[in-house]
This record gives sequence, C-alpha cells and structure tokens, in this order.
Amino acid sequence: MLKETQTRMTKTSLAMLAGVISLNLLGVISSIITIILLAVVIIQALLCLPPGKMLPSTGKAVLITGCDTGIGNLLVRHMHLLGLHVYAGCLNKGSEGATKLAEQFPERLDILQMDVTNEDEVTKAVEIVRESLESNGKELWGVVNNAGINILGEIEWLDTELIKRVSEVNLWGMVRVTKATIPLLQQSKGRVVNIGSGCGLFSFPLSAPYCISKYGVESFTDVLRLELGKWGIKAIVIEPGNFGSATNLFTEDKIKSVINGVQKSASEEVKQRYGQAYFECISDYLCDLCRTSAGSADLSPVISNITEALLIEHPQHRYMPATIPWKMFVNIHRLLPTKLTDLLYFKILNYFNQKLECRKK
Repeated sequence: MLKETQTRMTKTSLAMLAGVISLNLLGVISSIITIILLAVVIIQALLCLPPGKMLPSTGKAVLITGCDTGIGNLLVRHMHLLGLHVYAGCLNKGSEGATKLAEQFPERLDILQMDVTNEDEVTKAVEIVRESLESNGKELWGVVNNAGINILGEIEWLDTELIKRVSEVNLWGMVRVTKATIPLLQQSKGRVVNIGSGCGLFSFPLSAPYCISKYGVESFTDVLRLELGKWGIKAIVIEPGNFGSATNLFTEDKIKSVINGVQKSASEEVKQRYGQAYFECISDYLCDLCRTSAGSADLSPVISNITEALLIEHPQHRYMPATIPWKMFVNIHRLLPTKLTDLLYFKILNYFNQKLECRKK
C-alpha cells in the first residue's frame, strides 16, 4: 500500500514537473517568436527609407502607353499639368481620345502611333522620342507601361490565340517597350512604372487570360528592379484595386459582347456540353456583379500613386491604390490556405454547374 502511494506521488510529481517544463518551454517559444517578429518589423522600418521630397519636373519627359482612354489618357493630362513633356503612345493615333489630347495640349505633348504588340511601331515611336529629346534638351525620366486589355470566359471556351492576345498586350507589350527604352533611361537614371493588378496576386475563375498576364507583370517588374538597379533605374509596379467603372474593362455591354463572342467561337461539342443556359447564367451573373461591384469611377488614387512612383525621391517597390476592404480582401485571400479559397470558389461555381447540359443527361 505504501509503495502504491509512493508510486502515485512520484507520477504526480513527474506530471507536475512536465507541466512546469511545458509551460516554461511555451514561454520560451513565445518569447522567441515575439523577438523574431519585432526584429522583422525593425528591419523593415530600417530598410524602408522615408519617401523624401518630390523631384522637380523641369527637364523631364515621360512616355506613357495606352493613352487612348482610361488611366493612360488621364495620366497624360496630369503629367502635362505638372510640367513634364509627355509622349503619349496610342493604339490609334487618330482615335477620339488621342485627337482631344492633341487639341487640348499643343505644347509639351507628342502623340505617338504605338501598338505595343507591333515591334516596328514600338521601334519607330521610341526613335521619335529619341530625336525629340535631342532637339528639346530633355531626358526621358519615366516609362509608364499602361496599355492593357481583358477577356472573360472559361479556358475551354477561349481560343488559344485569344488567350495569348491578352498577354501579348499586357505583358509582352510591356517587355517590348521597356527593352526599347532602357538605353534612354540609363542616361537619366529614371523610372519604369508598370501597371499590374490585384489579379497578379491571386486568380479568379473566368479571368485566366488576364490573371496570367498580370502575374507575369509582377515577376517582370521584380526582375527589372534587380537587374536595372546597377544603372540607377528604379522599377515600380502599381496594383490597382477595383476601378472597373473608370477603365471600361468591366462593363455590362462588354461582358455581353465577350460572352456572346466566345460562345459563338466555341466548338459545337463545347456548346452542346455546356448548354445555352450555362452561358446565359454566367453572363447574367457577371452583369449583376458589374452593376453591384463595378468599383470606383474615381481614378485619382491610381494617378496619385503613379505620380509618386515617378517623382518621389524614394518610391515604394509596390503601390496598391484601392479601398481598405479591397486591401483586406487581397491580404486575407493570400494568407488563407488554397484548400479553403477553393472551397469558397467551388461554392459559387456550383450554382453555374447546375446549369450544365451534360449533367441533365
């Protein structure tokens, strides 16, 4: 009996000792984690230079692509107002947007015919810029790669060439223009500002072509920043939130037109397997999303961030002009496990899947 009592006391003592050790160990681990987190915060603070002063616009010129409409068109006006010489690359030099710019700003603005997918047009446009700079005595301080397009639809519906077309504009056009202007930027130690998107940070169903291109923009800008640093050139990416109302990339008319177009171009086998109801359901959902969540029509946050990227002394590597809810959504989305985000998307997609013709058979 005495031995049993001693054994129980020994076990209890050992359990208590193990508990104390566990608590101490947890305390040590917590302390280590806290110290690491504090160290990360301190290092980030030390590495993050204050933005510094705005650089003068005197003697500076900027080349902007995609200036027919949207962000590019508005940015041309803003850069001109700040006193820079602006070279506005347009898909169609005779477009309404380009014509109005030329009429409103007869000085310090050159409209360039510049389809970024056309090597000859890009080469010719950059040569015009080079000759102009030699005559006006200015330096090419910045290149803003803004030209972009979008296409919606499931991968199986879309023609491969159509998918490639989006990247040809959004990514390879950016690469093409940047390569052509690097020699001029080396002379000025200027800036490359690339327009990315939240779709370069995470992917949405029905937006594969756009997401593919914007993921590429993120990677391209990161590599540029590292490779061009030796020349004193800074590369910055802008990741706008939801500005569909202002950019015309996401309108009801465009959605209906795109969905109808991809449905017509899809093979007969695909049309039969999905069924008319499925296409209509997708179109109606996107149109409803456009009406309720079209985003801001005010591009001033985007223009402000691009301006800072171009002219602040110490720009950030990344800017995200967006509402607080959008930023929270992006950051939470990136932190959540893939399995969980997939479940959320599957929940939405299941509504459409019920419309599939192949499931009715």
